[in-house]
Amino acid sequence: MVEESKDRESTVGLPPGTMRYIGPHKTFRPRAELVHYSEGKATVLDATDVCPPLPAGGVIWMRVRGLHDEGLVKRVGEAFSLSPMLLEDVLNTGQRSKIEEHEDCLFIVLKSLSYEPGPTGKGEVREEQVSLVLGDNYVLSFSEGEKGLFEPILQRLVKGRSKAHQLEADYLFLMLVDTAIDHTFLALTRLGDEIEDMEEQLIEESLRADLAGIYRLRRAVLAMSRSLWPLREVVSILRKPDPTFIREENLVFVRDIYDQGMQAVETLEAFRQALTDMIEITMSSVTMRTNEVMKVLTTVATIFIPLTFITGLYGMNFRHMPELGWRYGYYAALALMALVAGGMILYFKRKDWF
Repeated sequence: MVEESKDRESTVGLPPGTMRYIGPHKTFRPRAELVHYSEGKATVLDATDVCPPLPAGGVIWMRVRGLHDEGLVKRVGEAFSLSPMLLEDVLNTGQRSKIEEHEDCLFIVLKSLSYEPGPTGKGEVREEQVSLVLGDNYVLSFSEGEKGLFEPILQRLVKGRSKAHQLEADYLFLMLVDTAIDHTFLALTRLGDEIEDMEEQLIEESLRADLAGIYRLRRAVLAMSRSLWPLREVVSILRKPDPTFIREENLVFVRDIYDQGMQAVETLEAFRQALTDMIEITMSSVTMRTNEVMKVLTTVATIFIPLTFITGLYGMNFRHMPELGWRYGYYAALALMALVAGGMILYFKRKDWF
């Protein structure tokens, strides 16, 4: 976060369209691959150092992994005549999810989420920005991380097992959007499992509930919310019929993506409410336990009030107190105190005060 803040400070005063990477420090080498496919055939060319000539016909998918090489992103952008303003958004990993319609392309920024063990062994939310560009016969994907988020799609294309071979670039574009949302659902599933485990612990050991763990899960939900709430706007705009970029026959896939996006947001809201309820139950349990302890202490103190009176009465040492000279006075005083204490205990028991 500190590094990203410094990156933002370095862009202050620069003209719009200045391409500068803003995001966490990365050490791996960014890669670019040009995938060209048509019916029944797909080829993959390395485009990391030099962008090869764009083939004619079929569908082109330029896949970029790693955004910290500004020169690589610039070369890819120039090969497809992308505007500097668009590339500036690609390089800024702090973007919120959004969708923009340009004159010759459709641009989407998404946040693909994962929930994995962190350095402490506890689950942490990890966010990866994915930028997608849809043109006439091409799709560009810019992924922040090194891992191949879209590797399964590439493998299906290479093996000729994808429906995309028979369809246009907009179908591939929708496949990539769907895959990014699917990864987010996997993160939601893992987070949901951990929340369920916490609920079971709360039911079994309400007085020993891990309040710090509940707050950690709540922070994870809030982190996901910041990324997923803007997704509602993106999928809502995407589902509107627009033959310029998404053909009518593919709108059914757009509606499916919309349903998934809405489900993800609703699931996250359910998690937030569940964690809020757990916090309230935990605090109520602690309060009830404190009240029970105070009730017992008050009862004990009440029992000792008459006993204290008796001992104080016979501790005044007046000269004319017949009981003080009685041979069995001491034992009689103890018996009296025992009877008073026993009577009070029986009375409290009948009243169900403890």
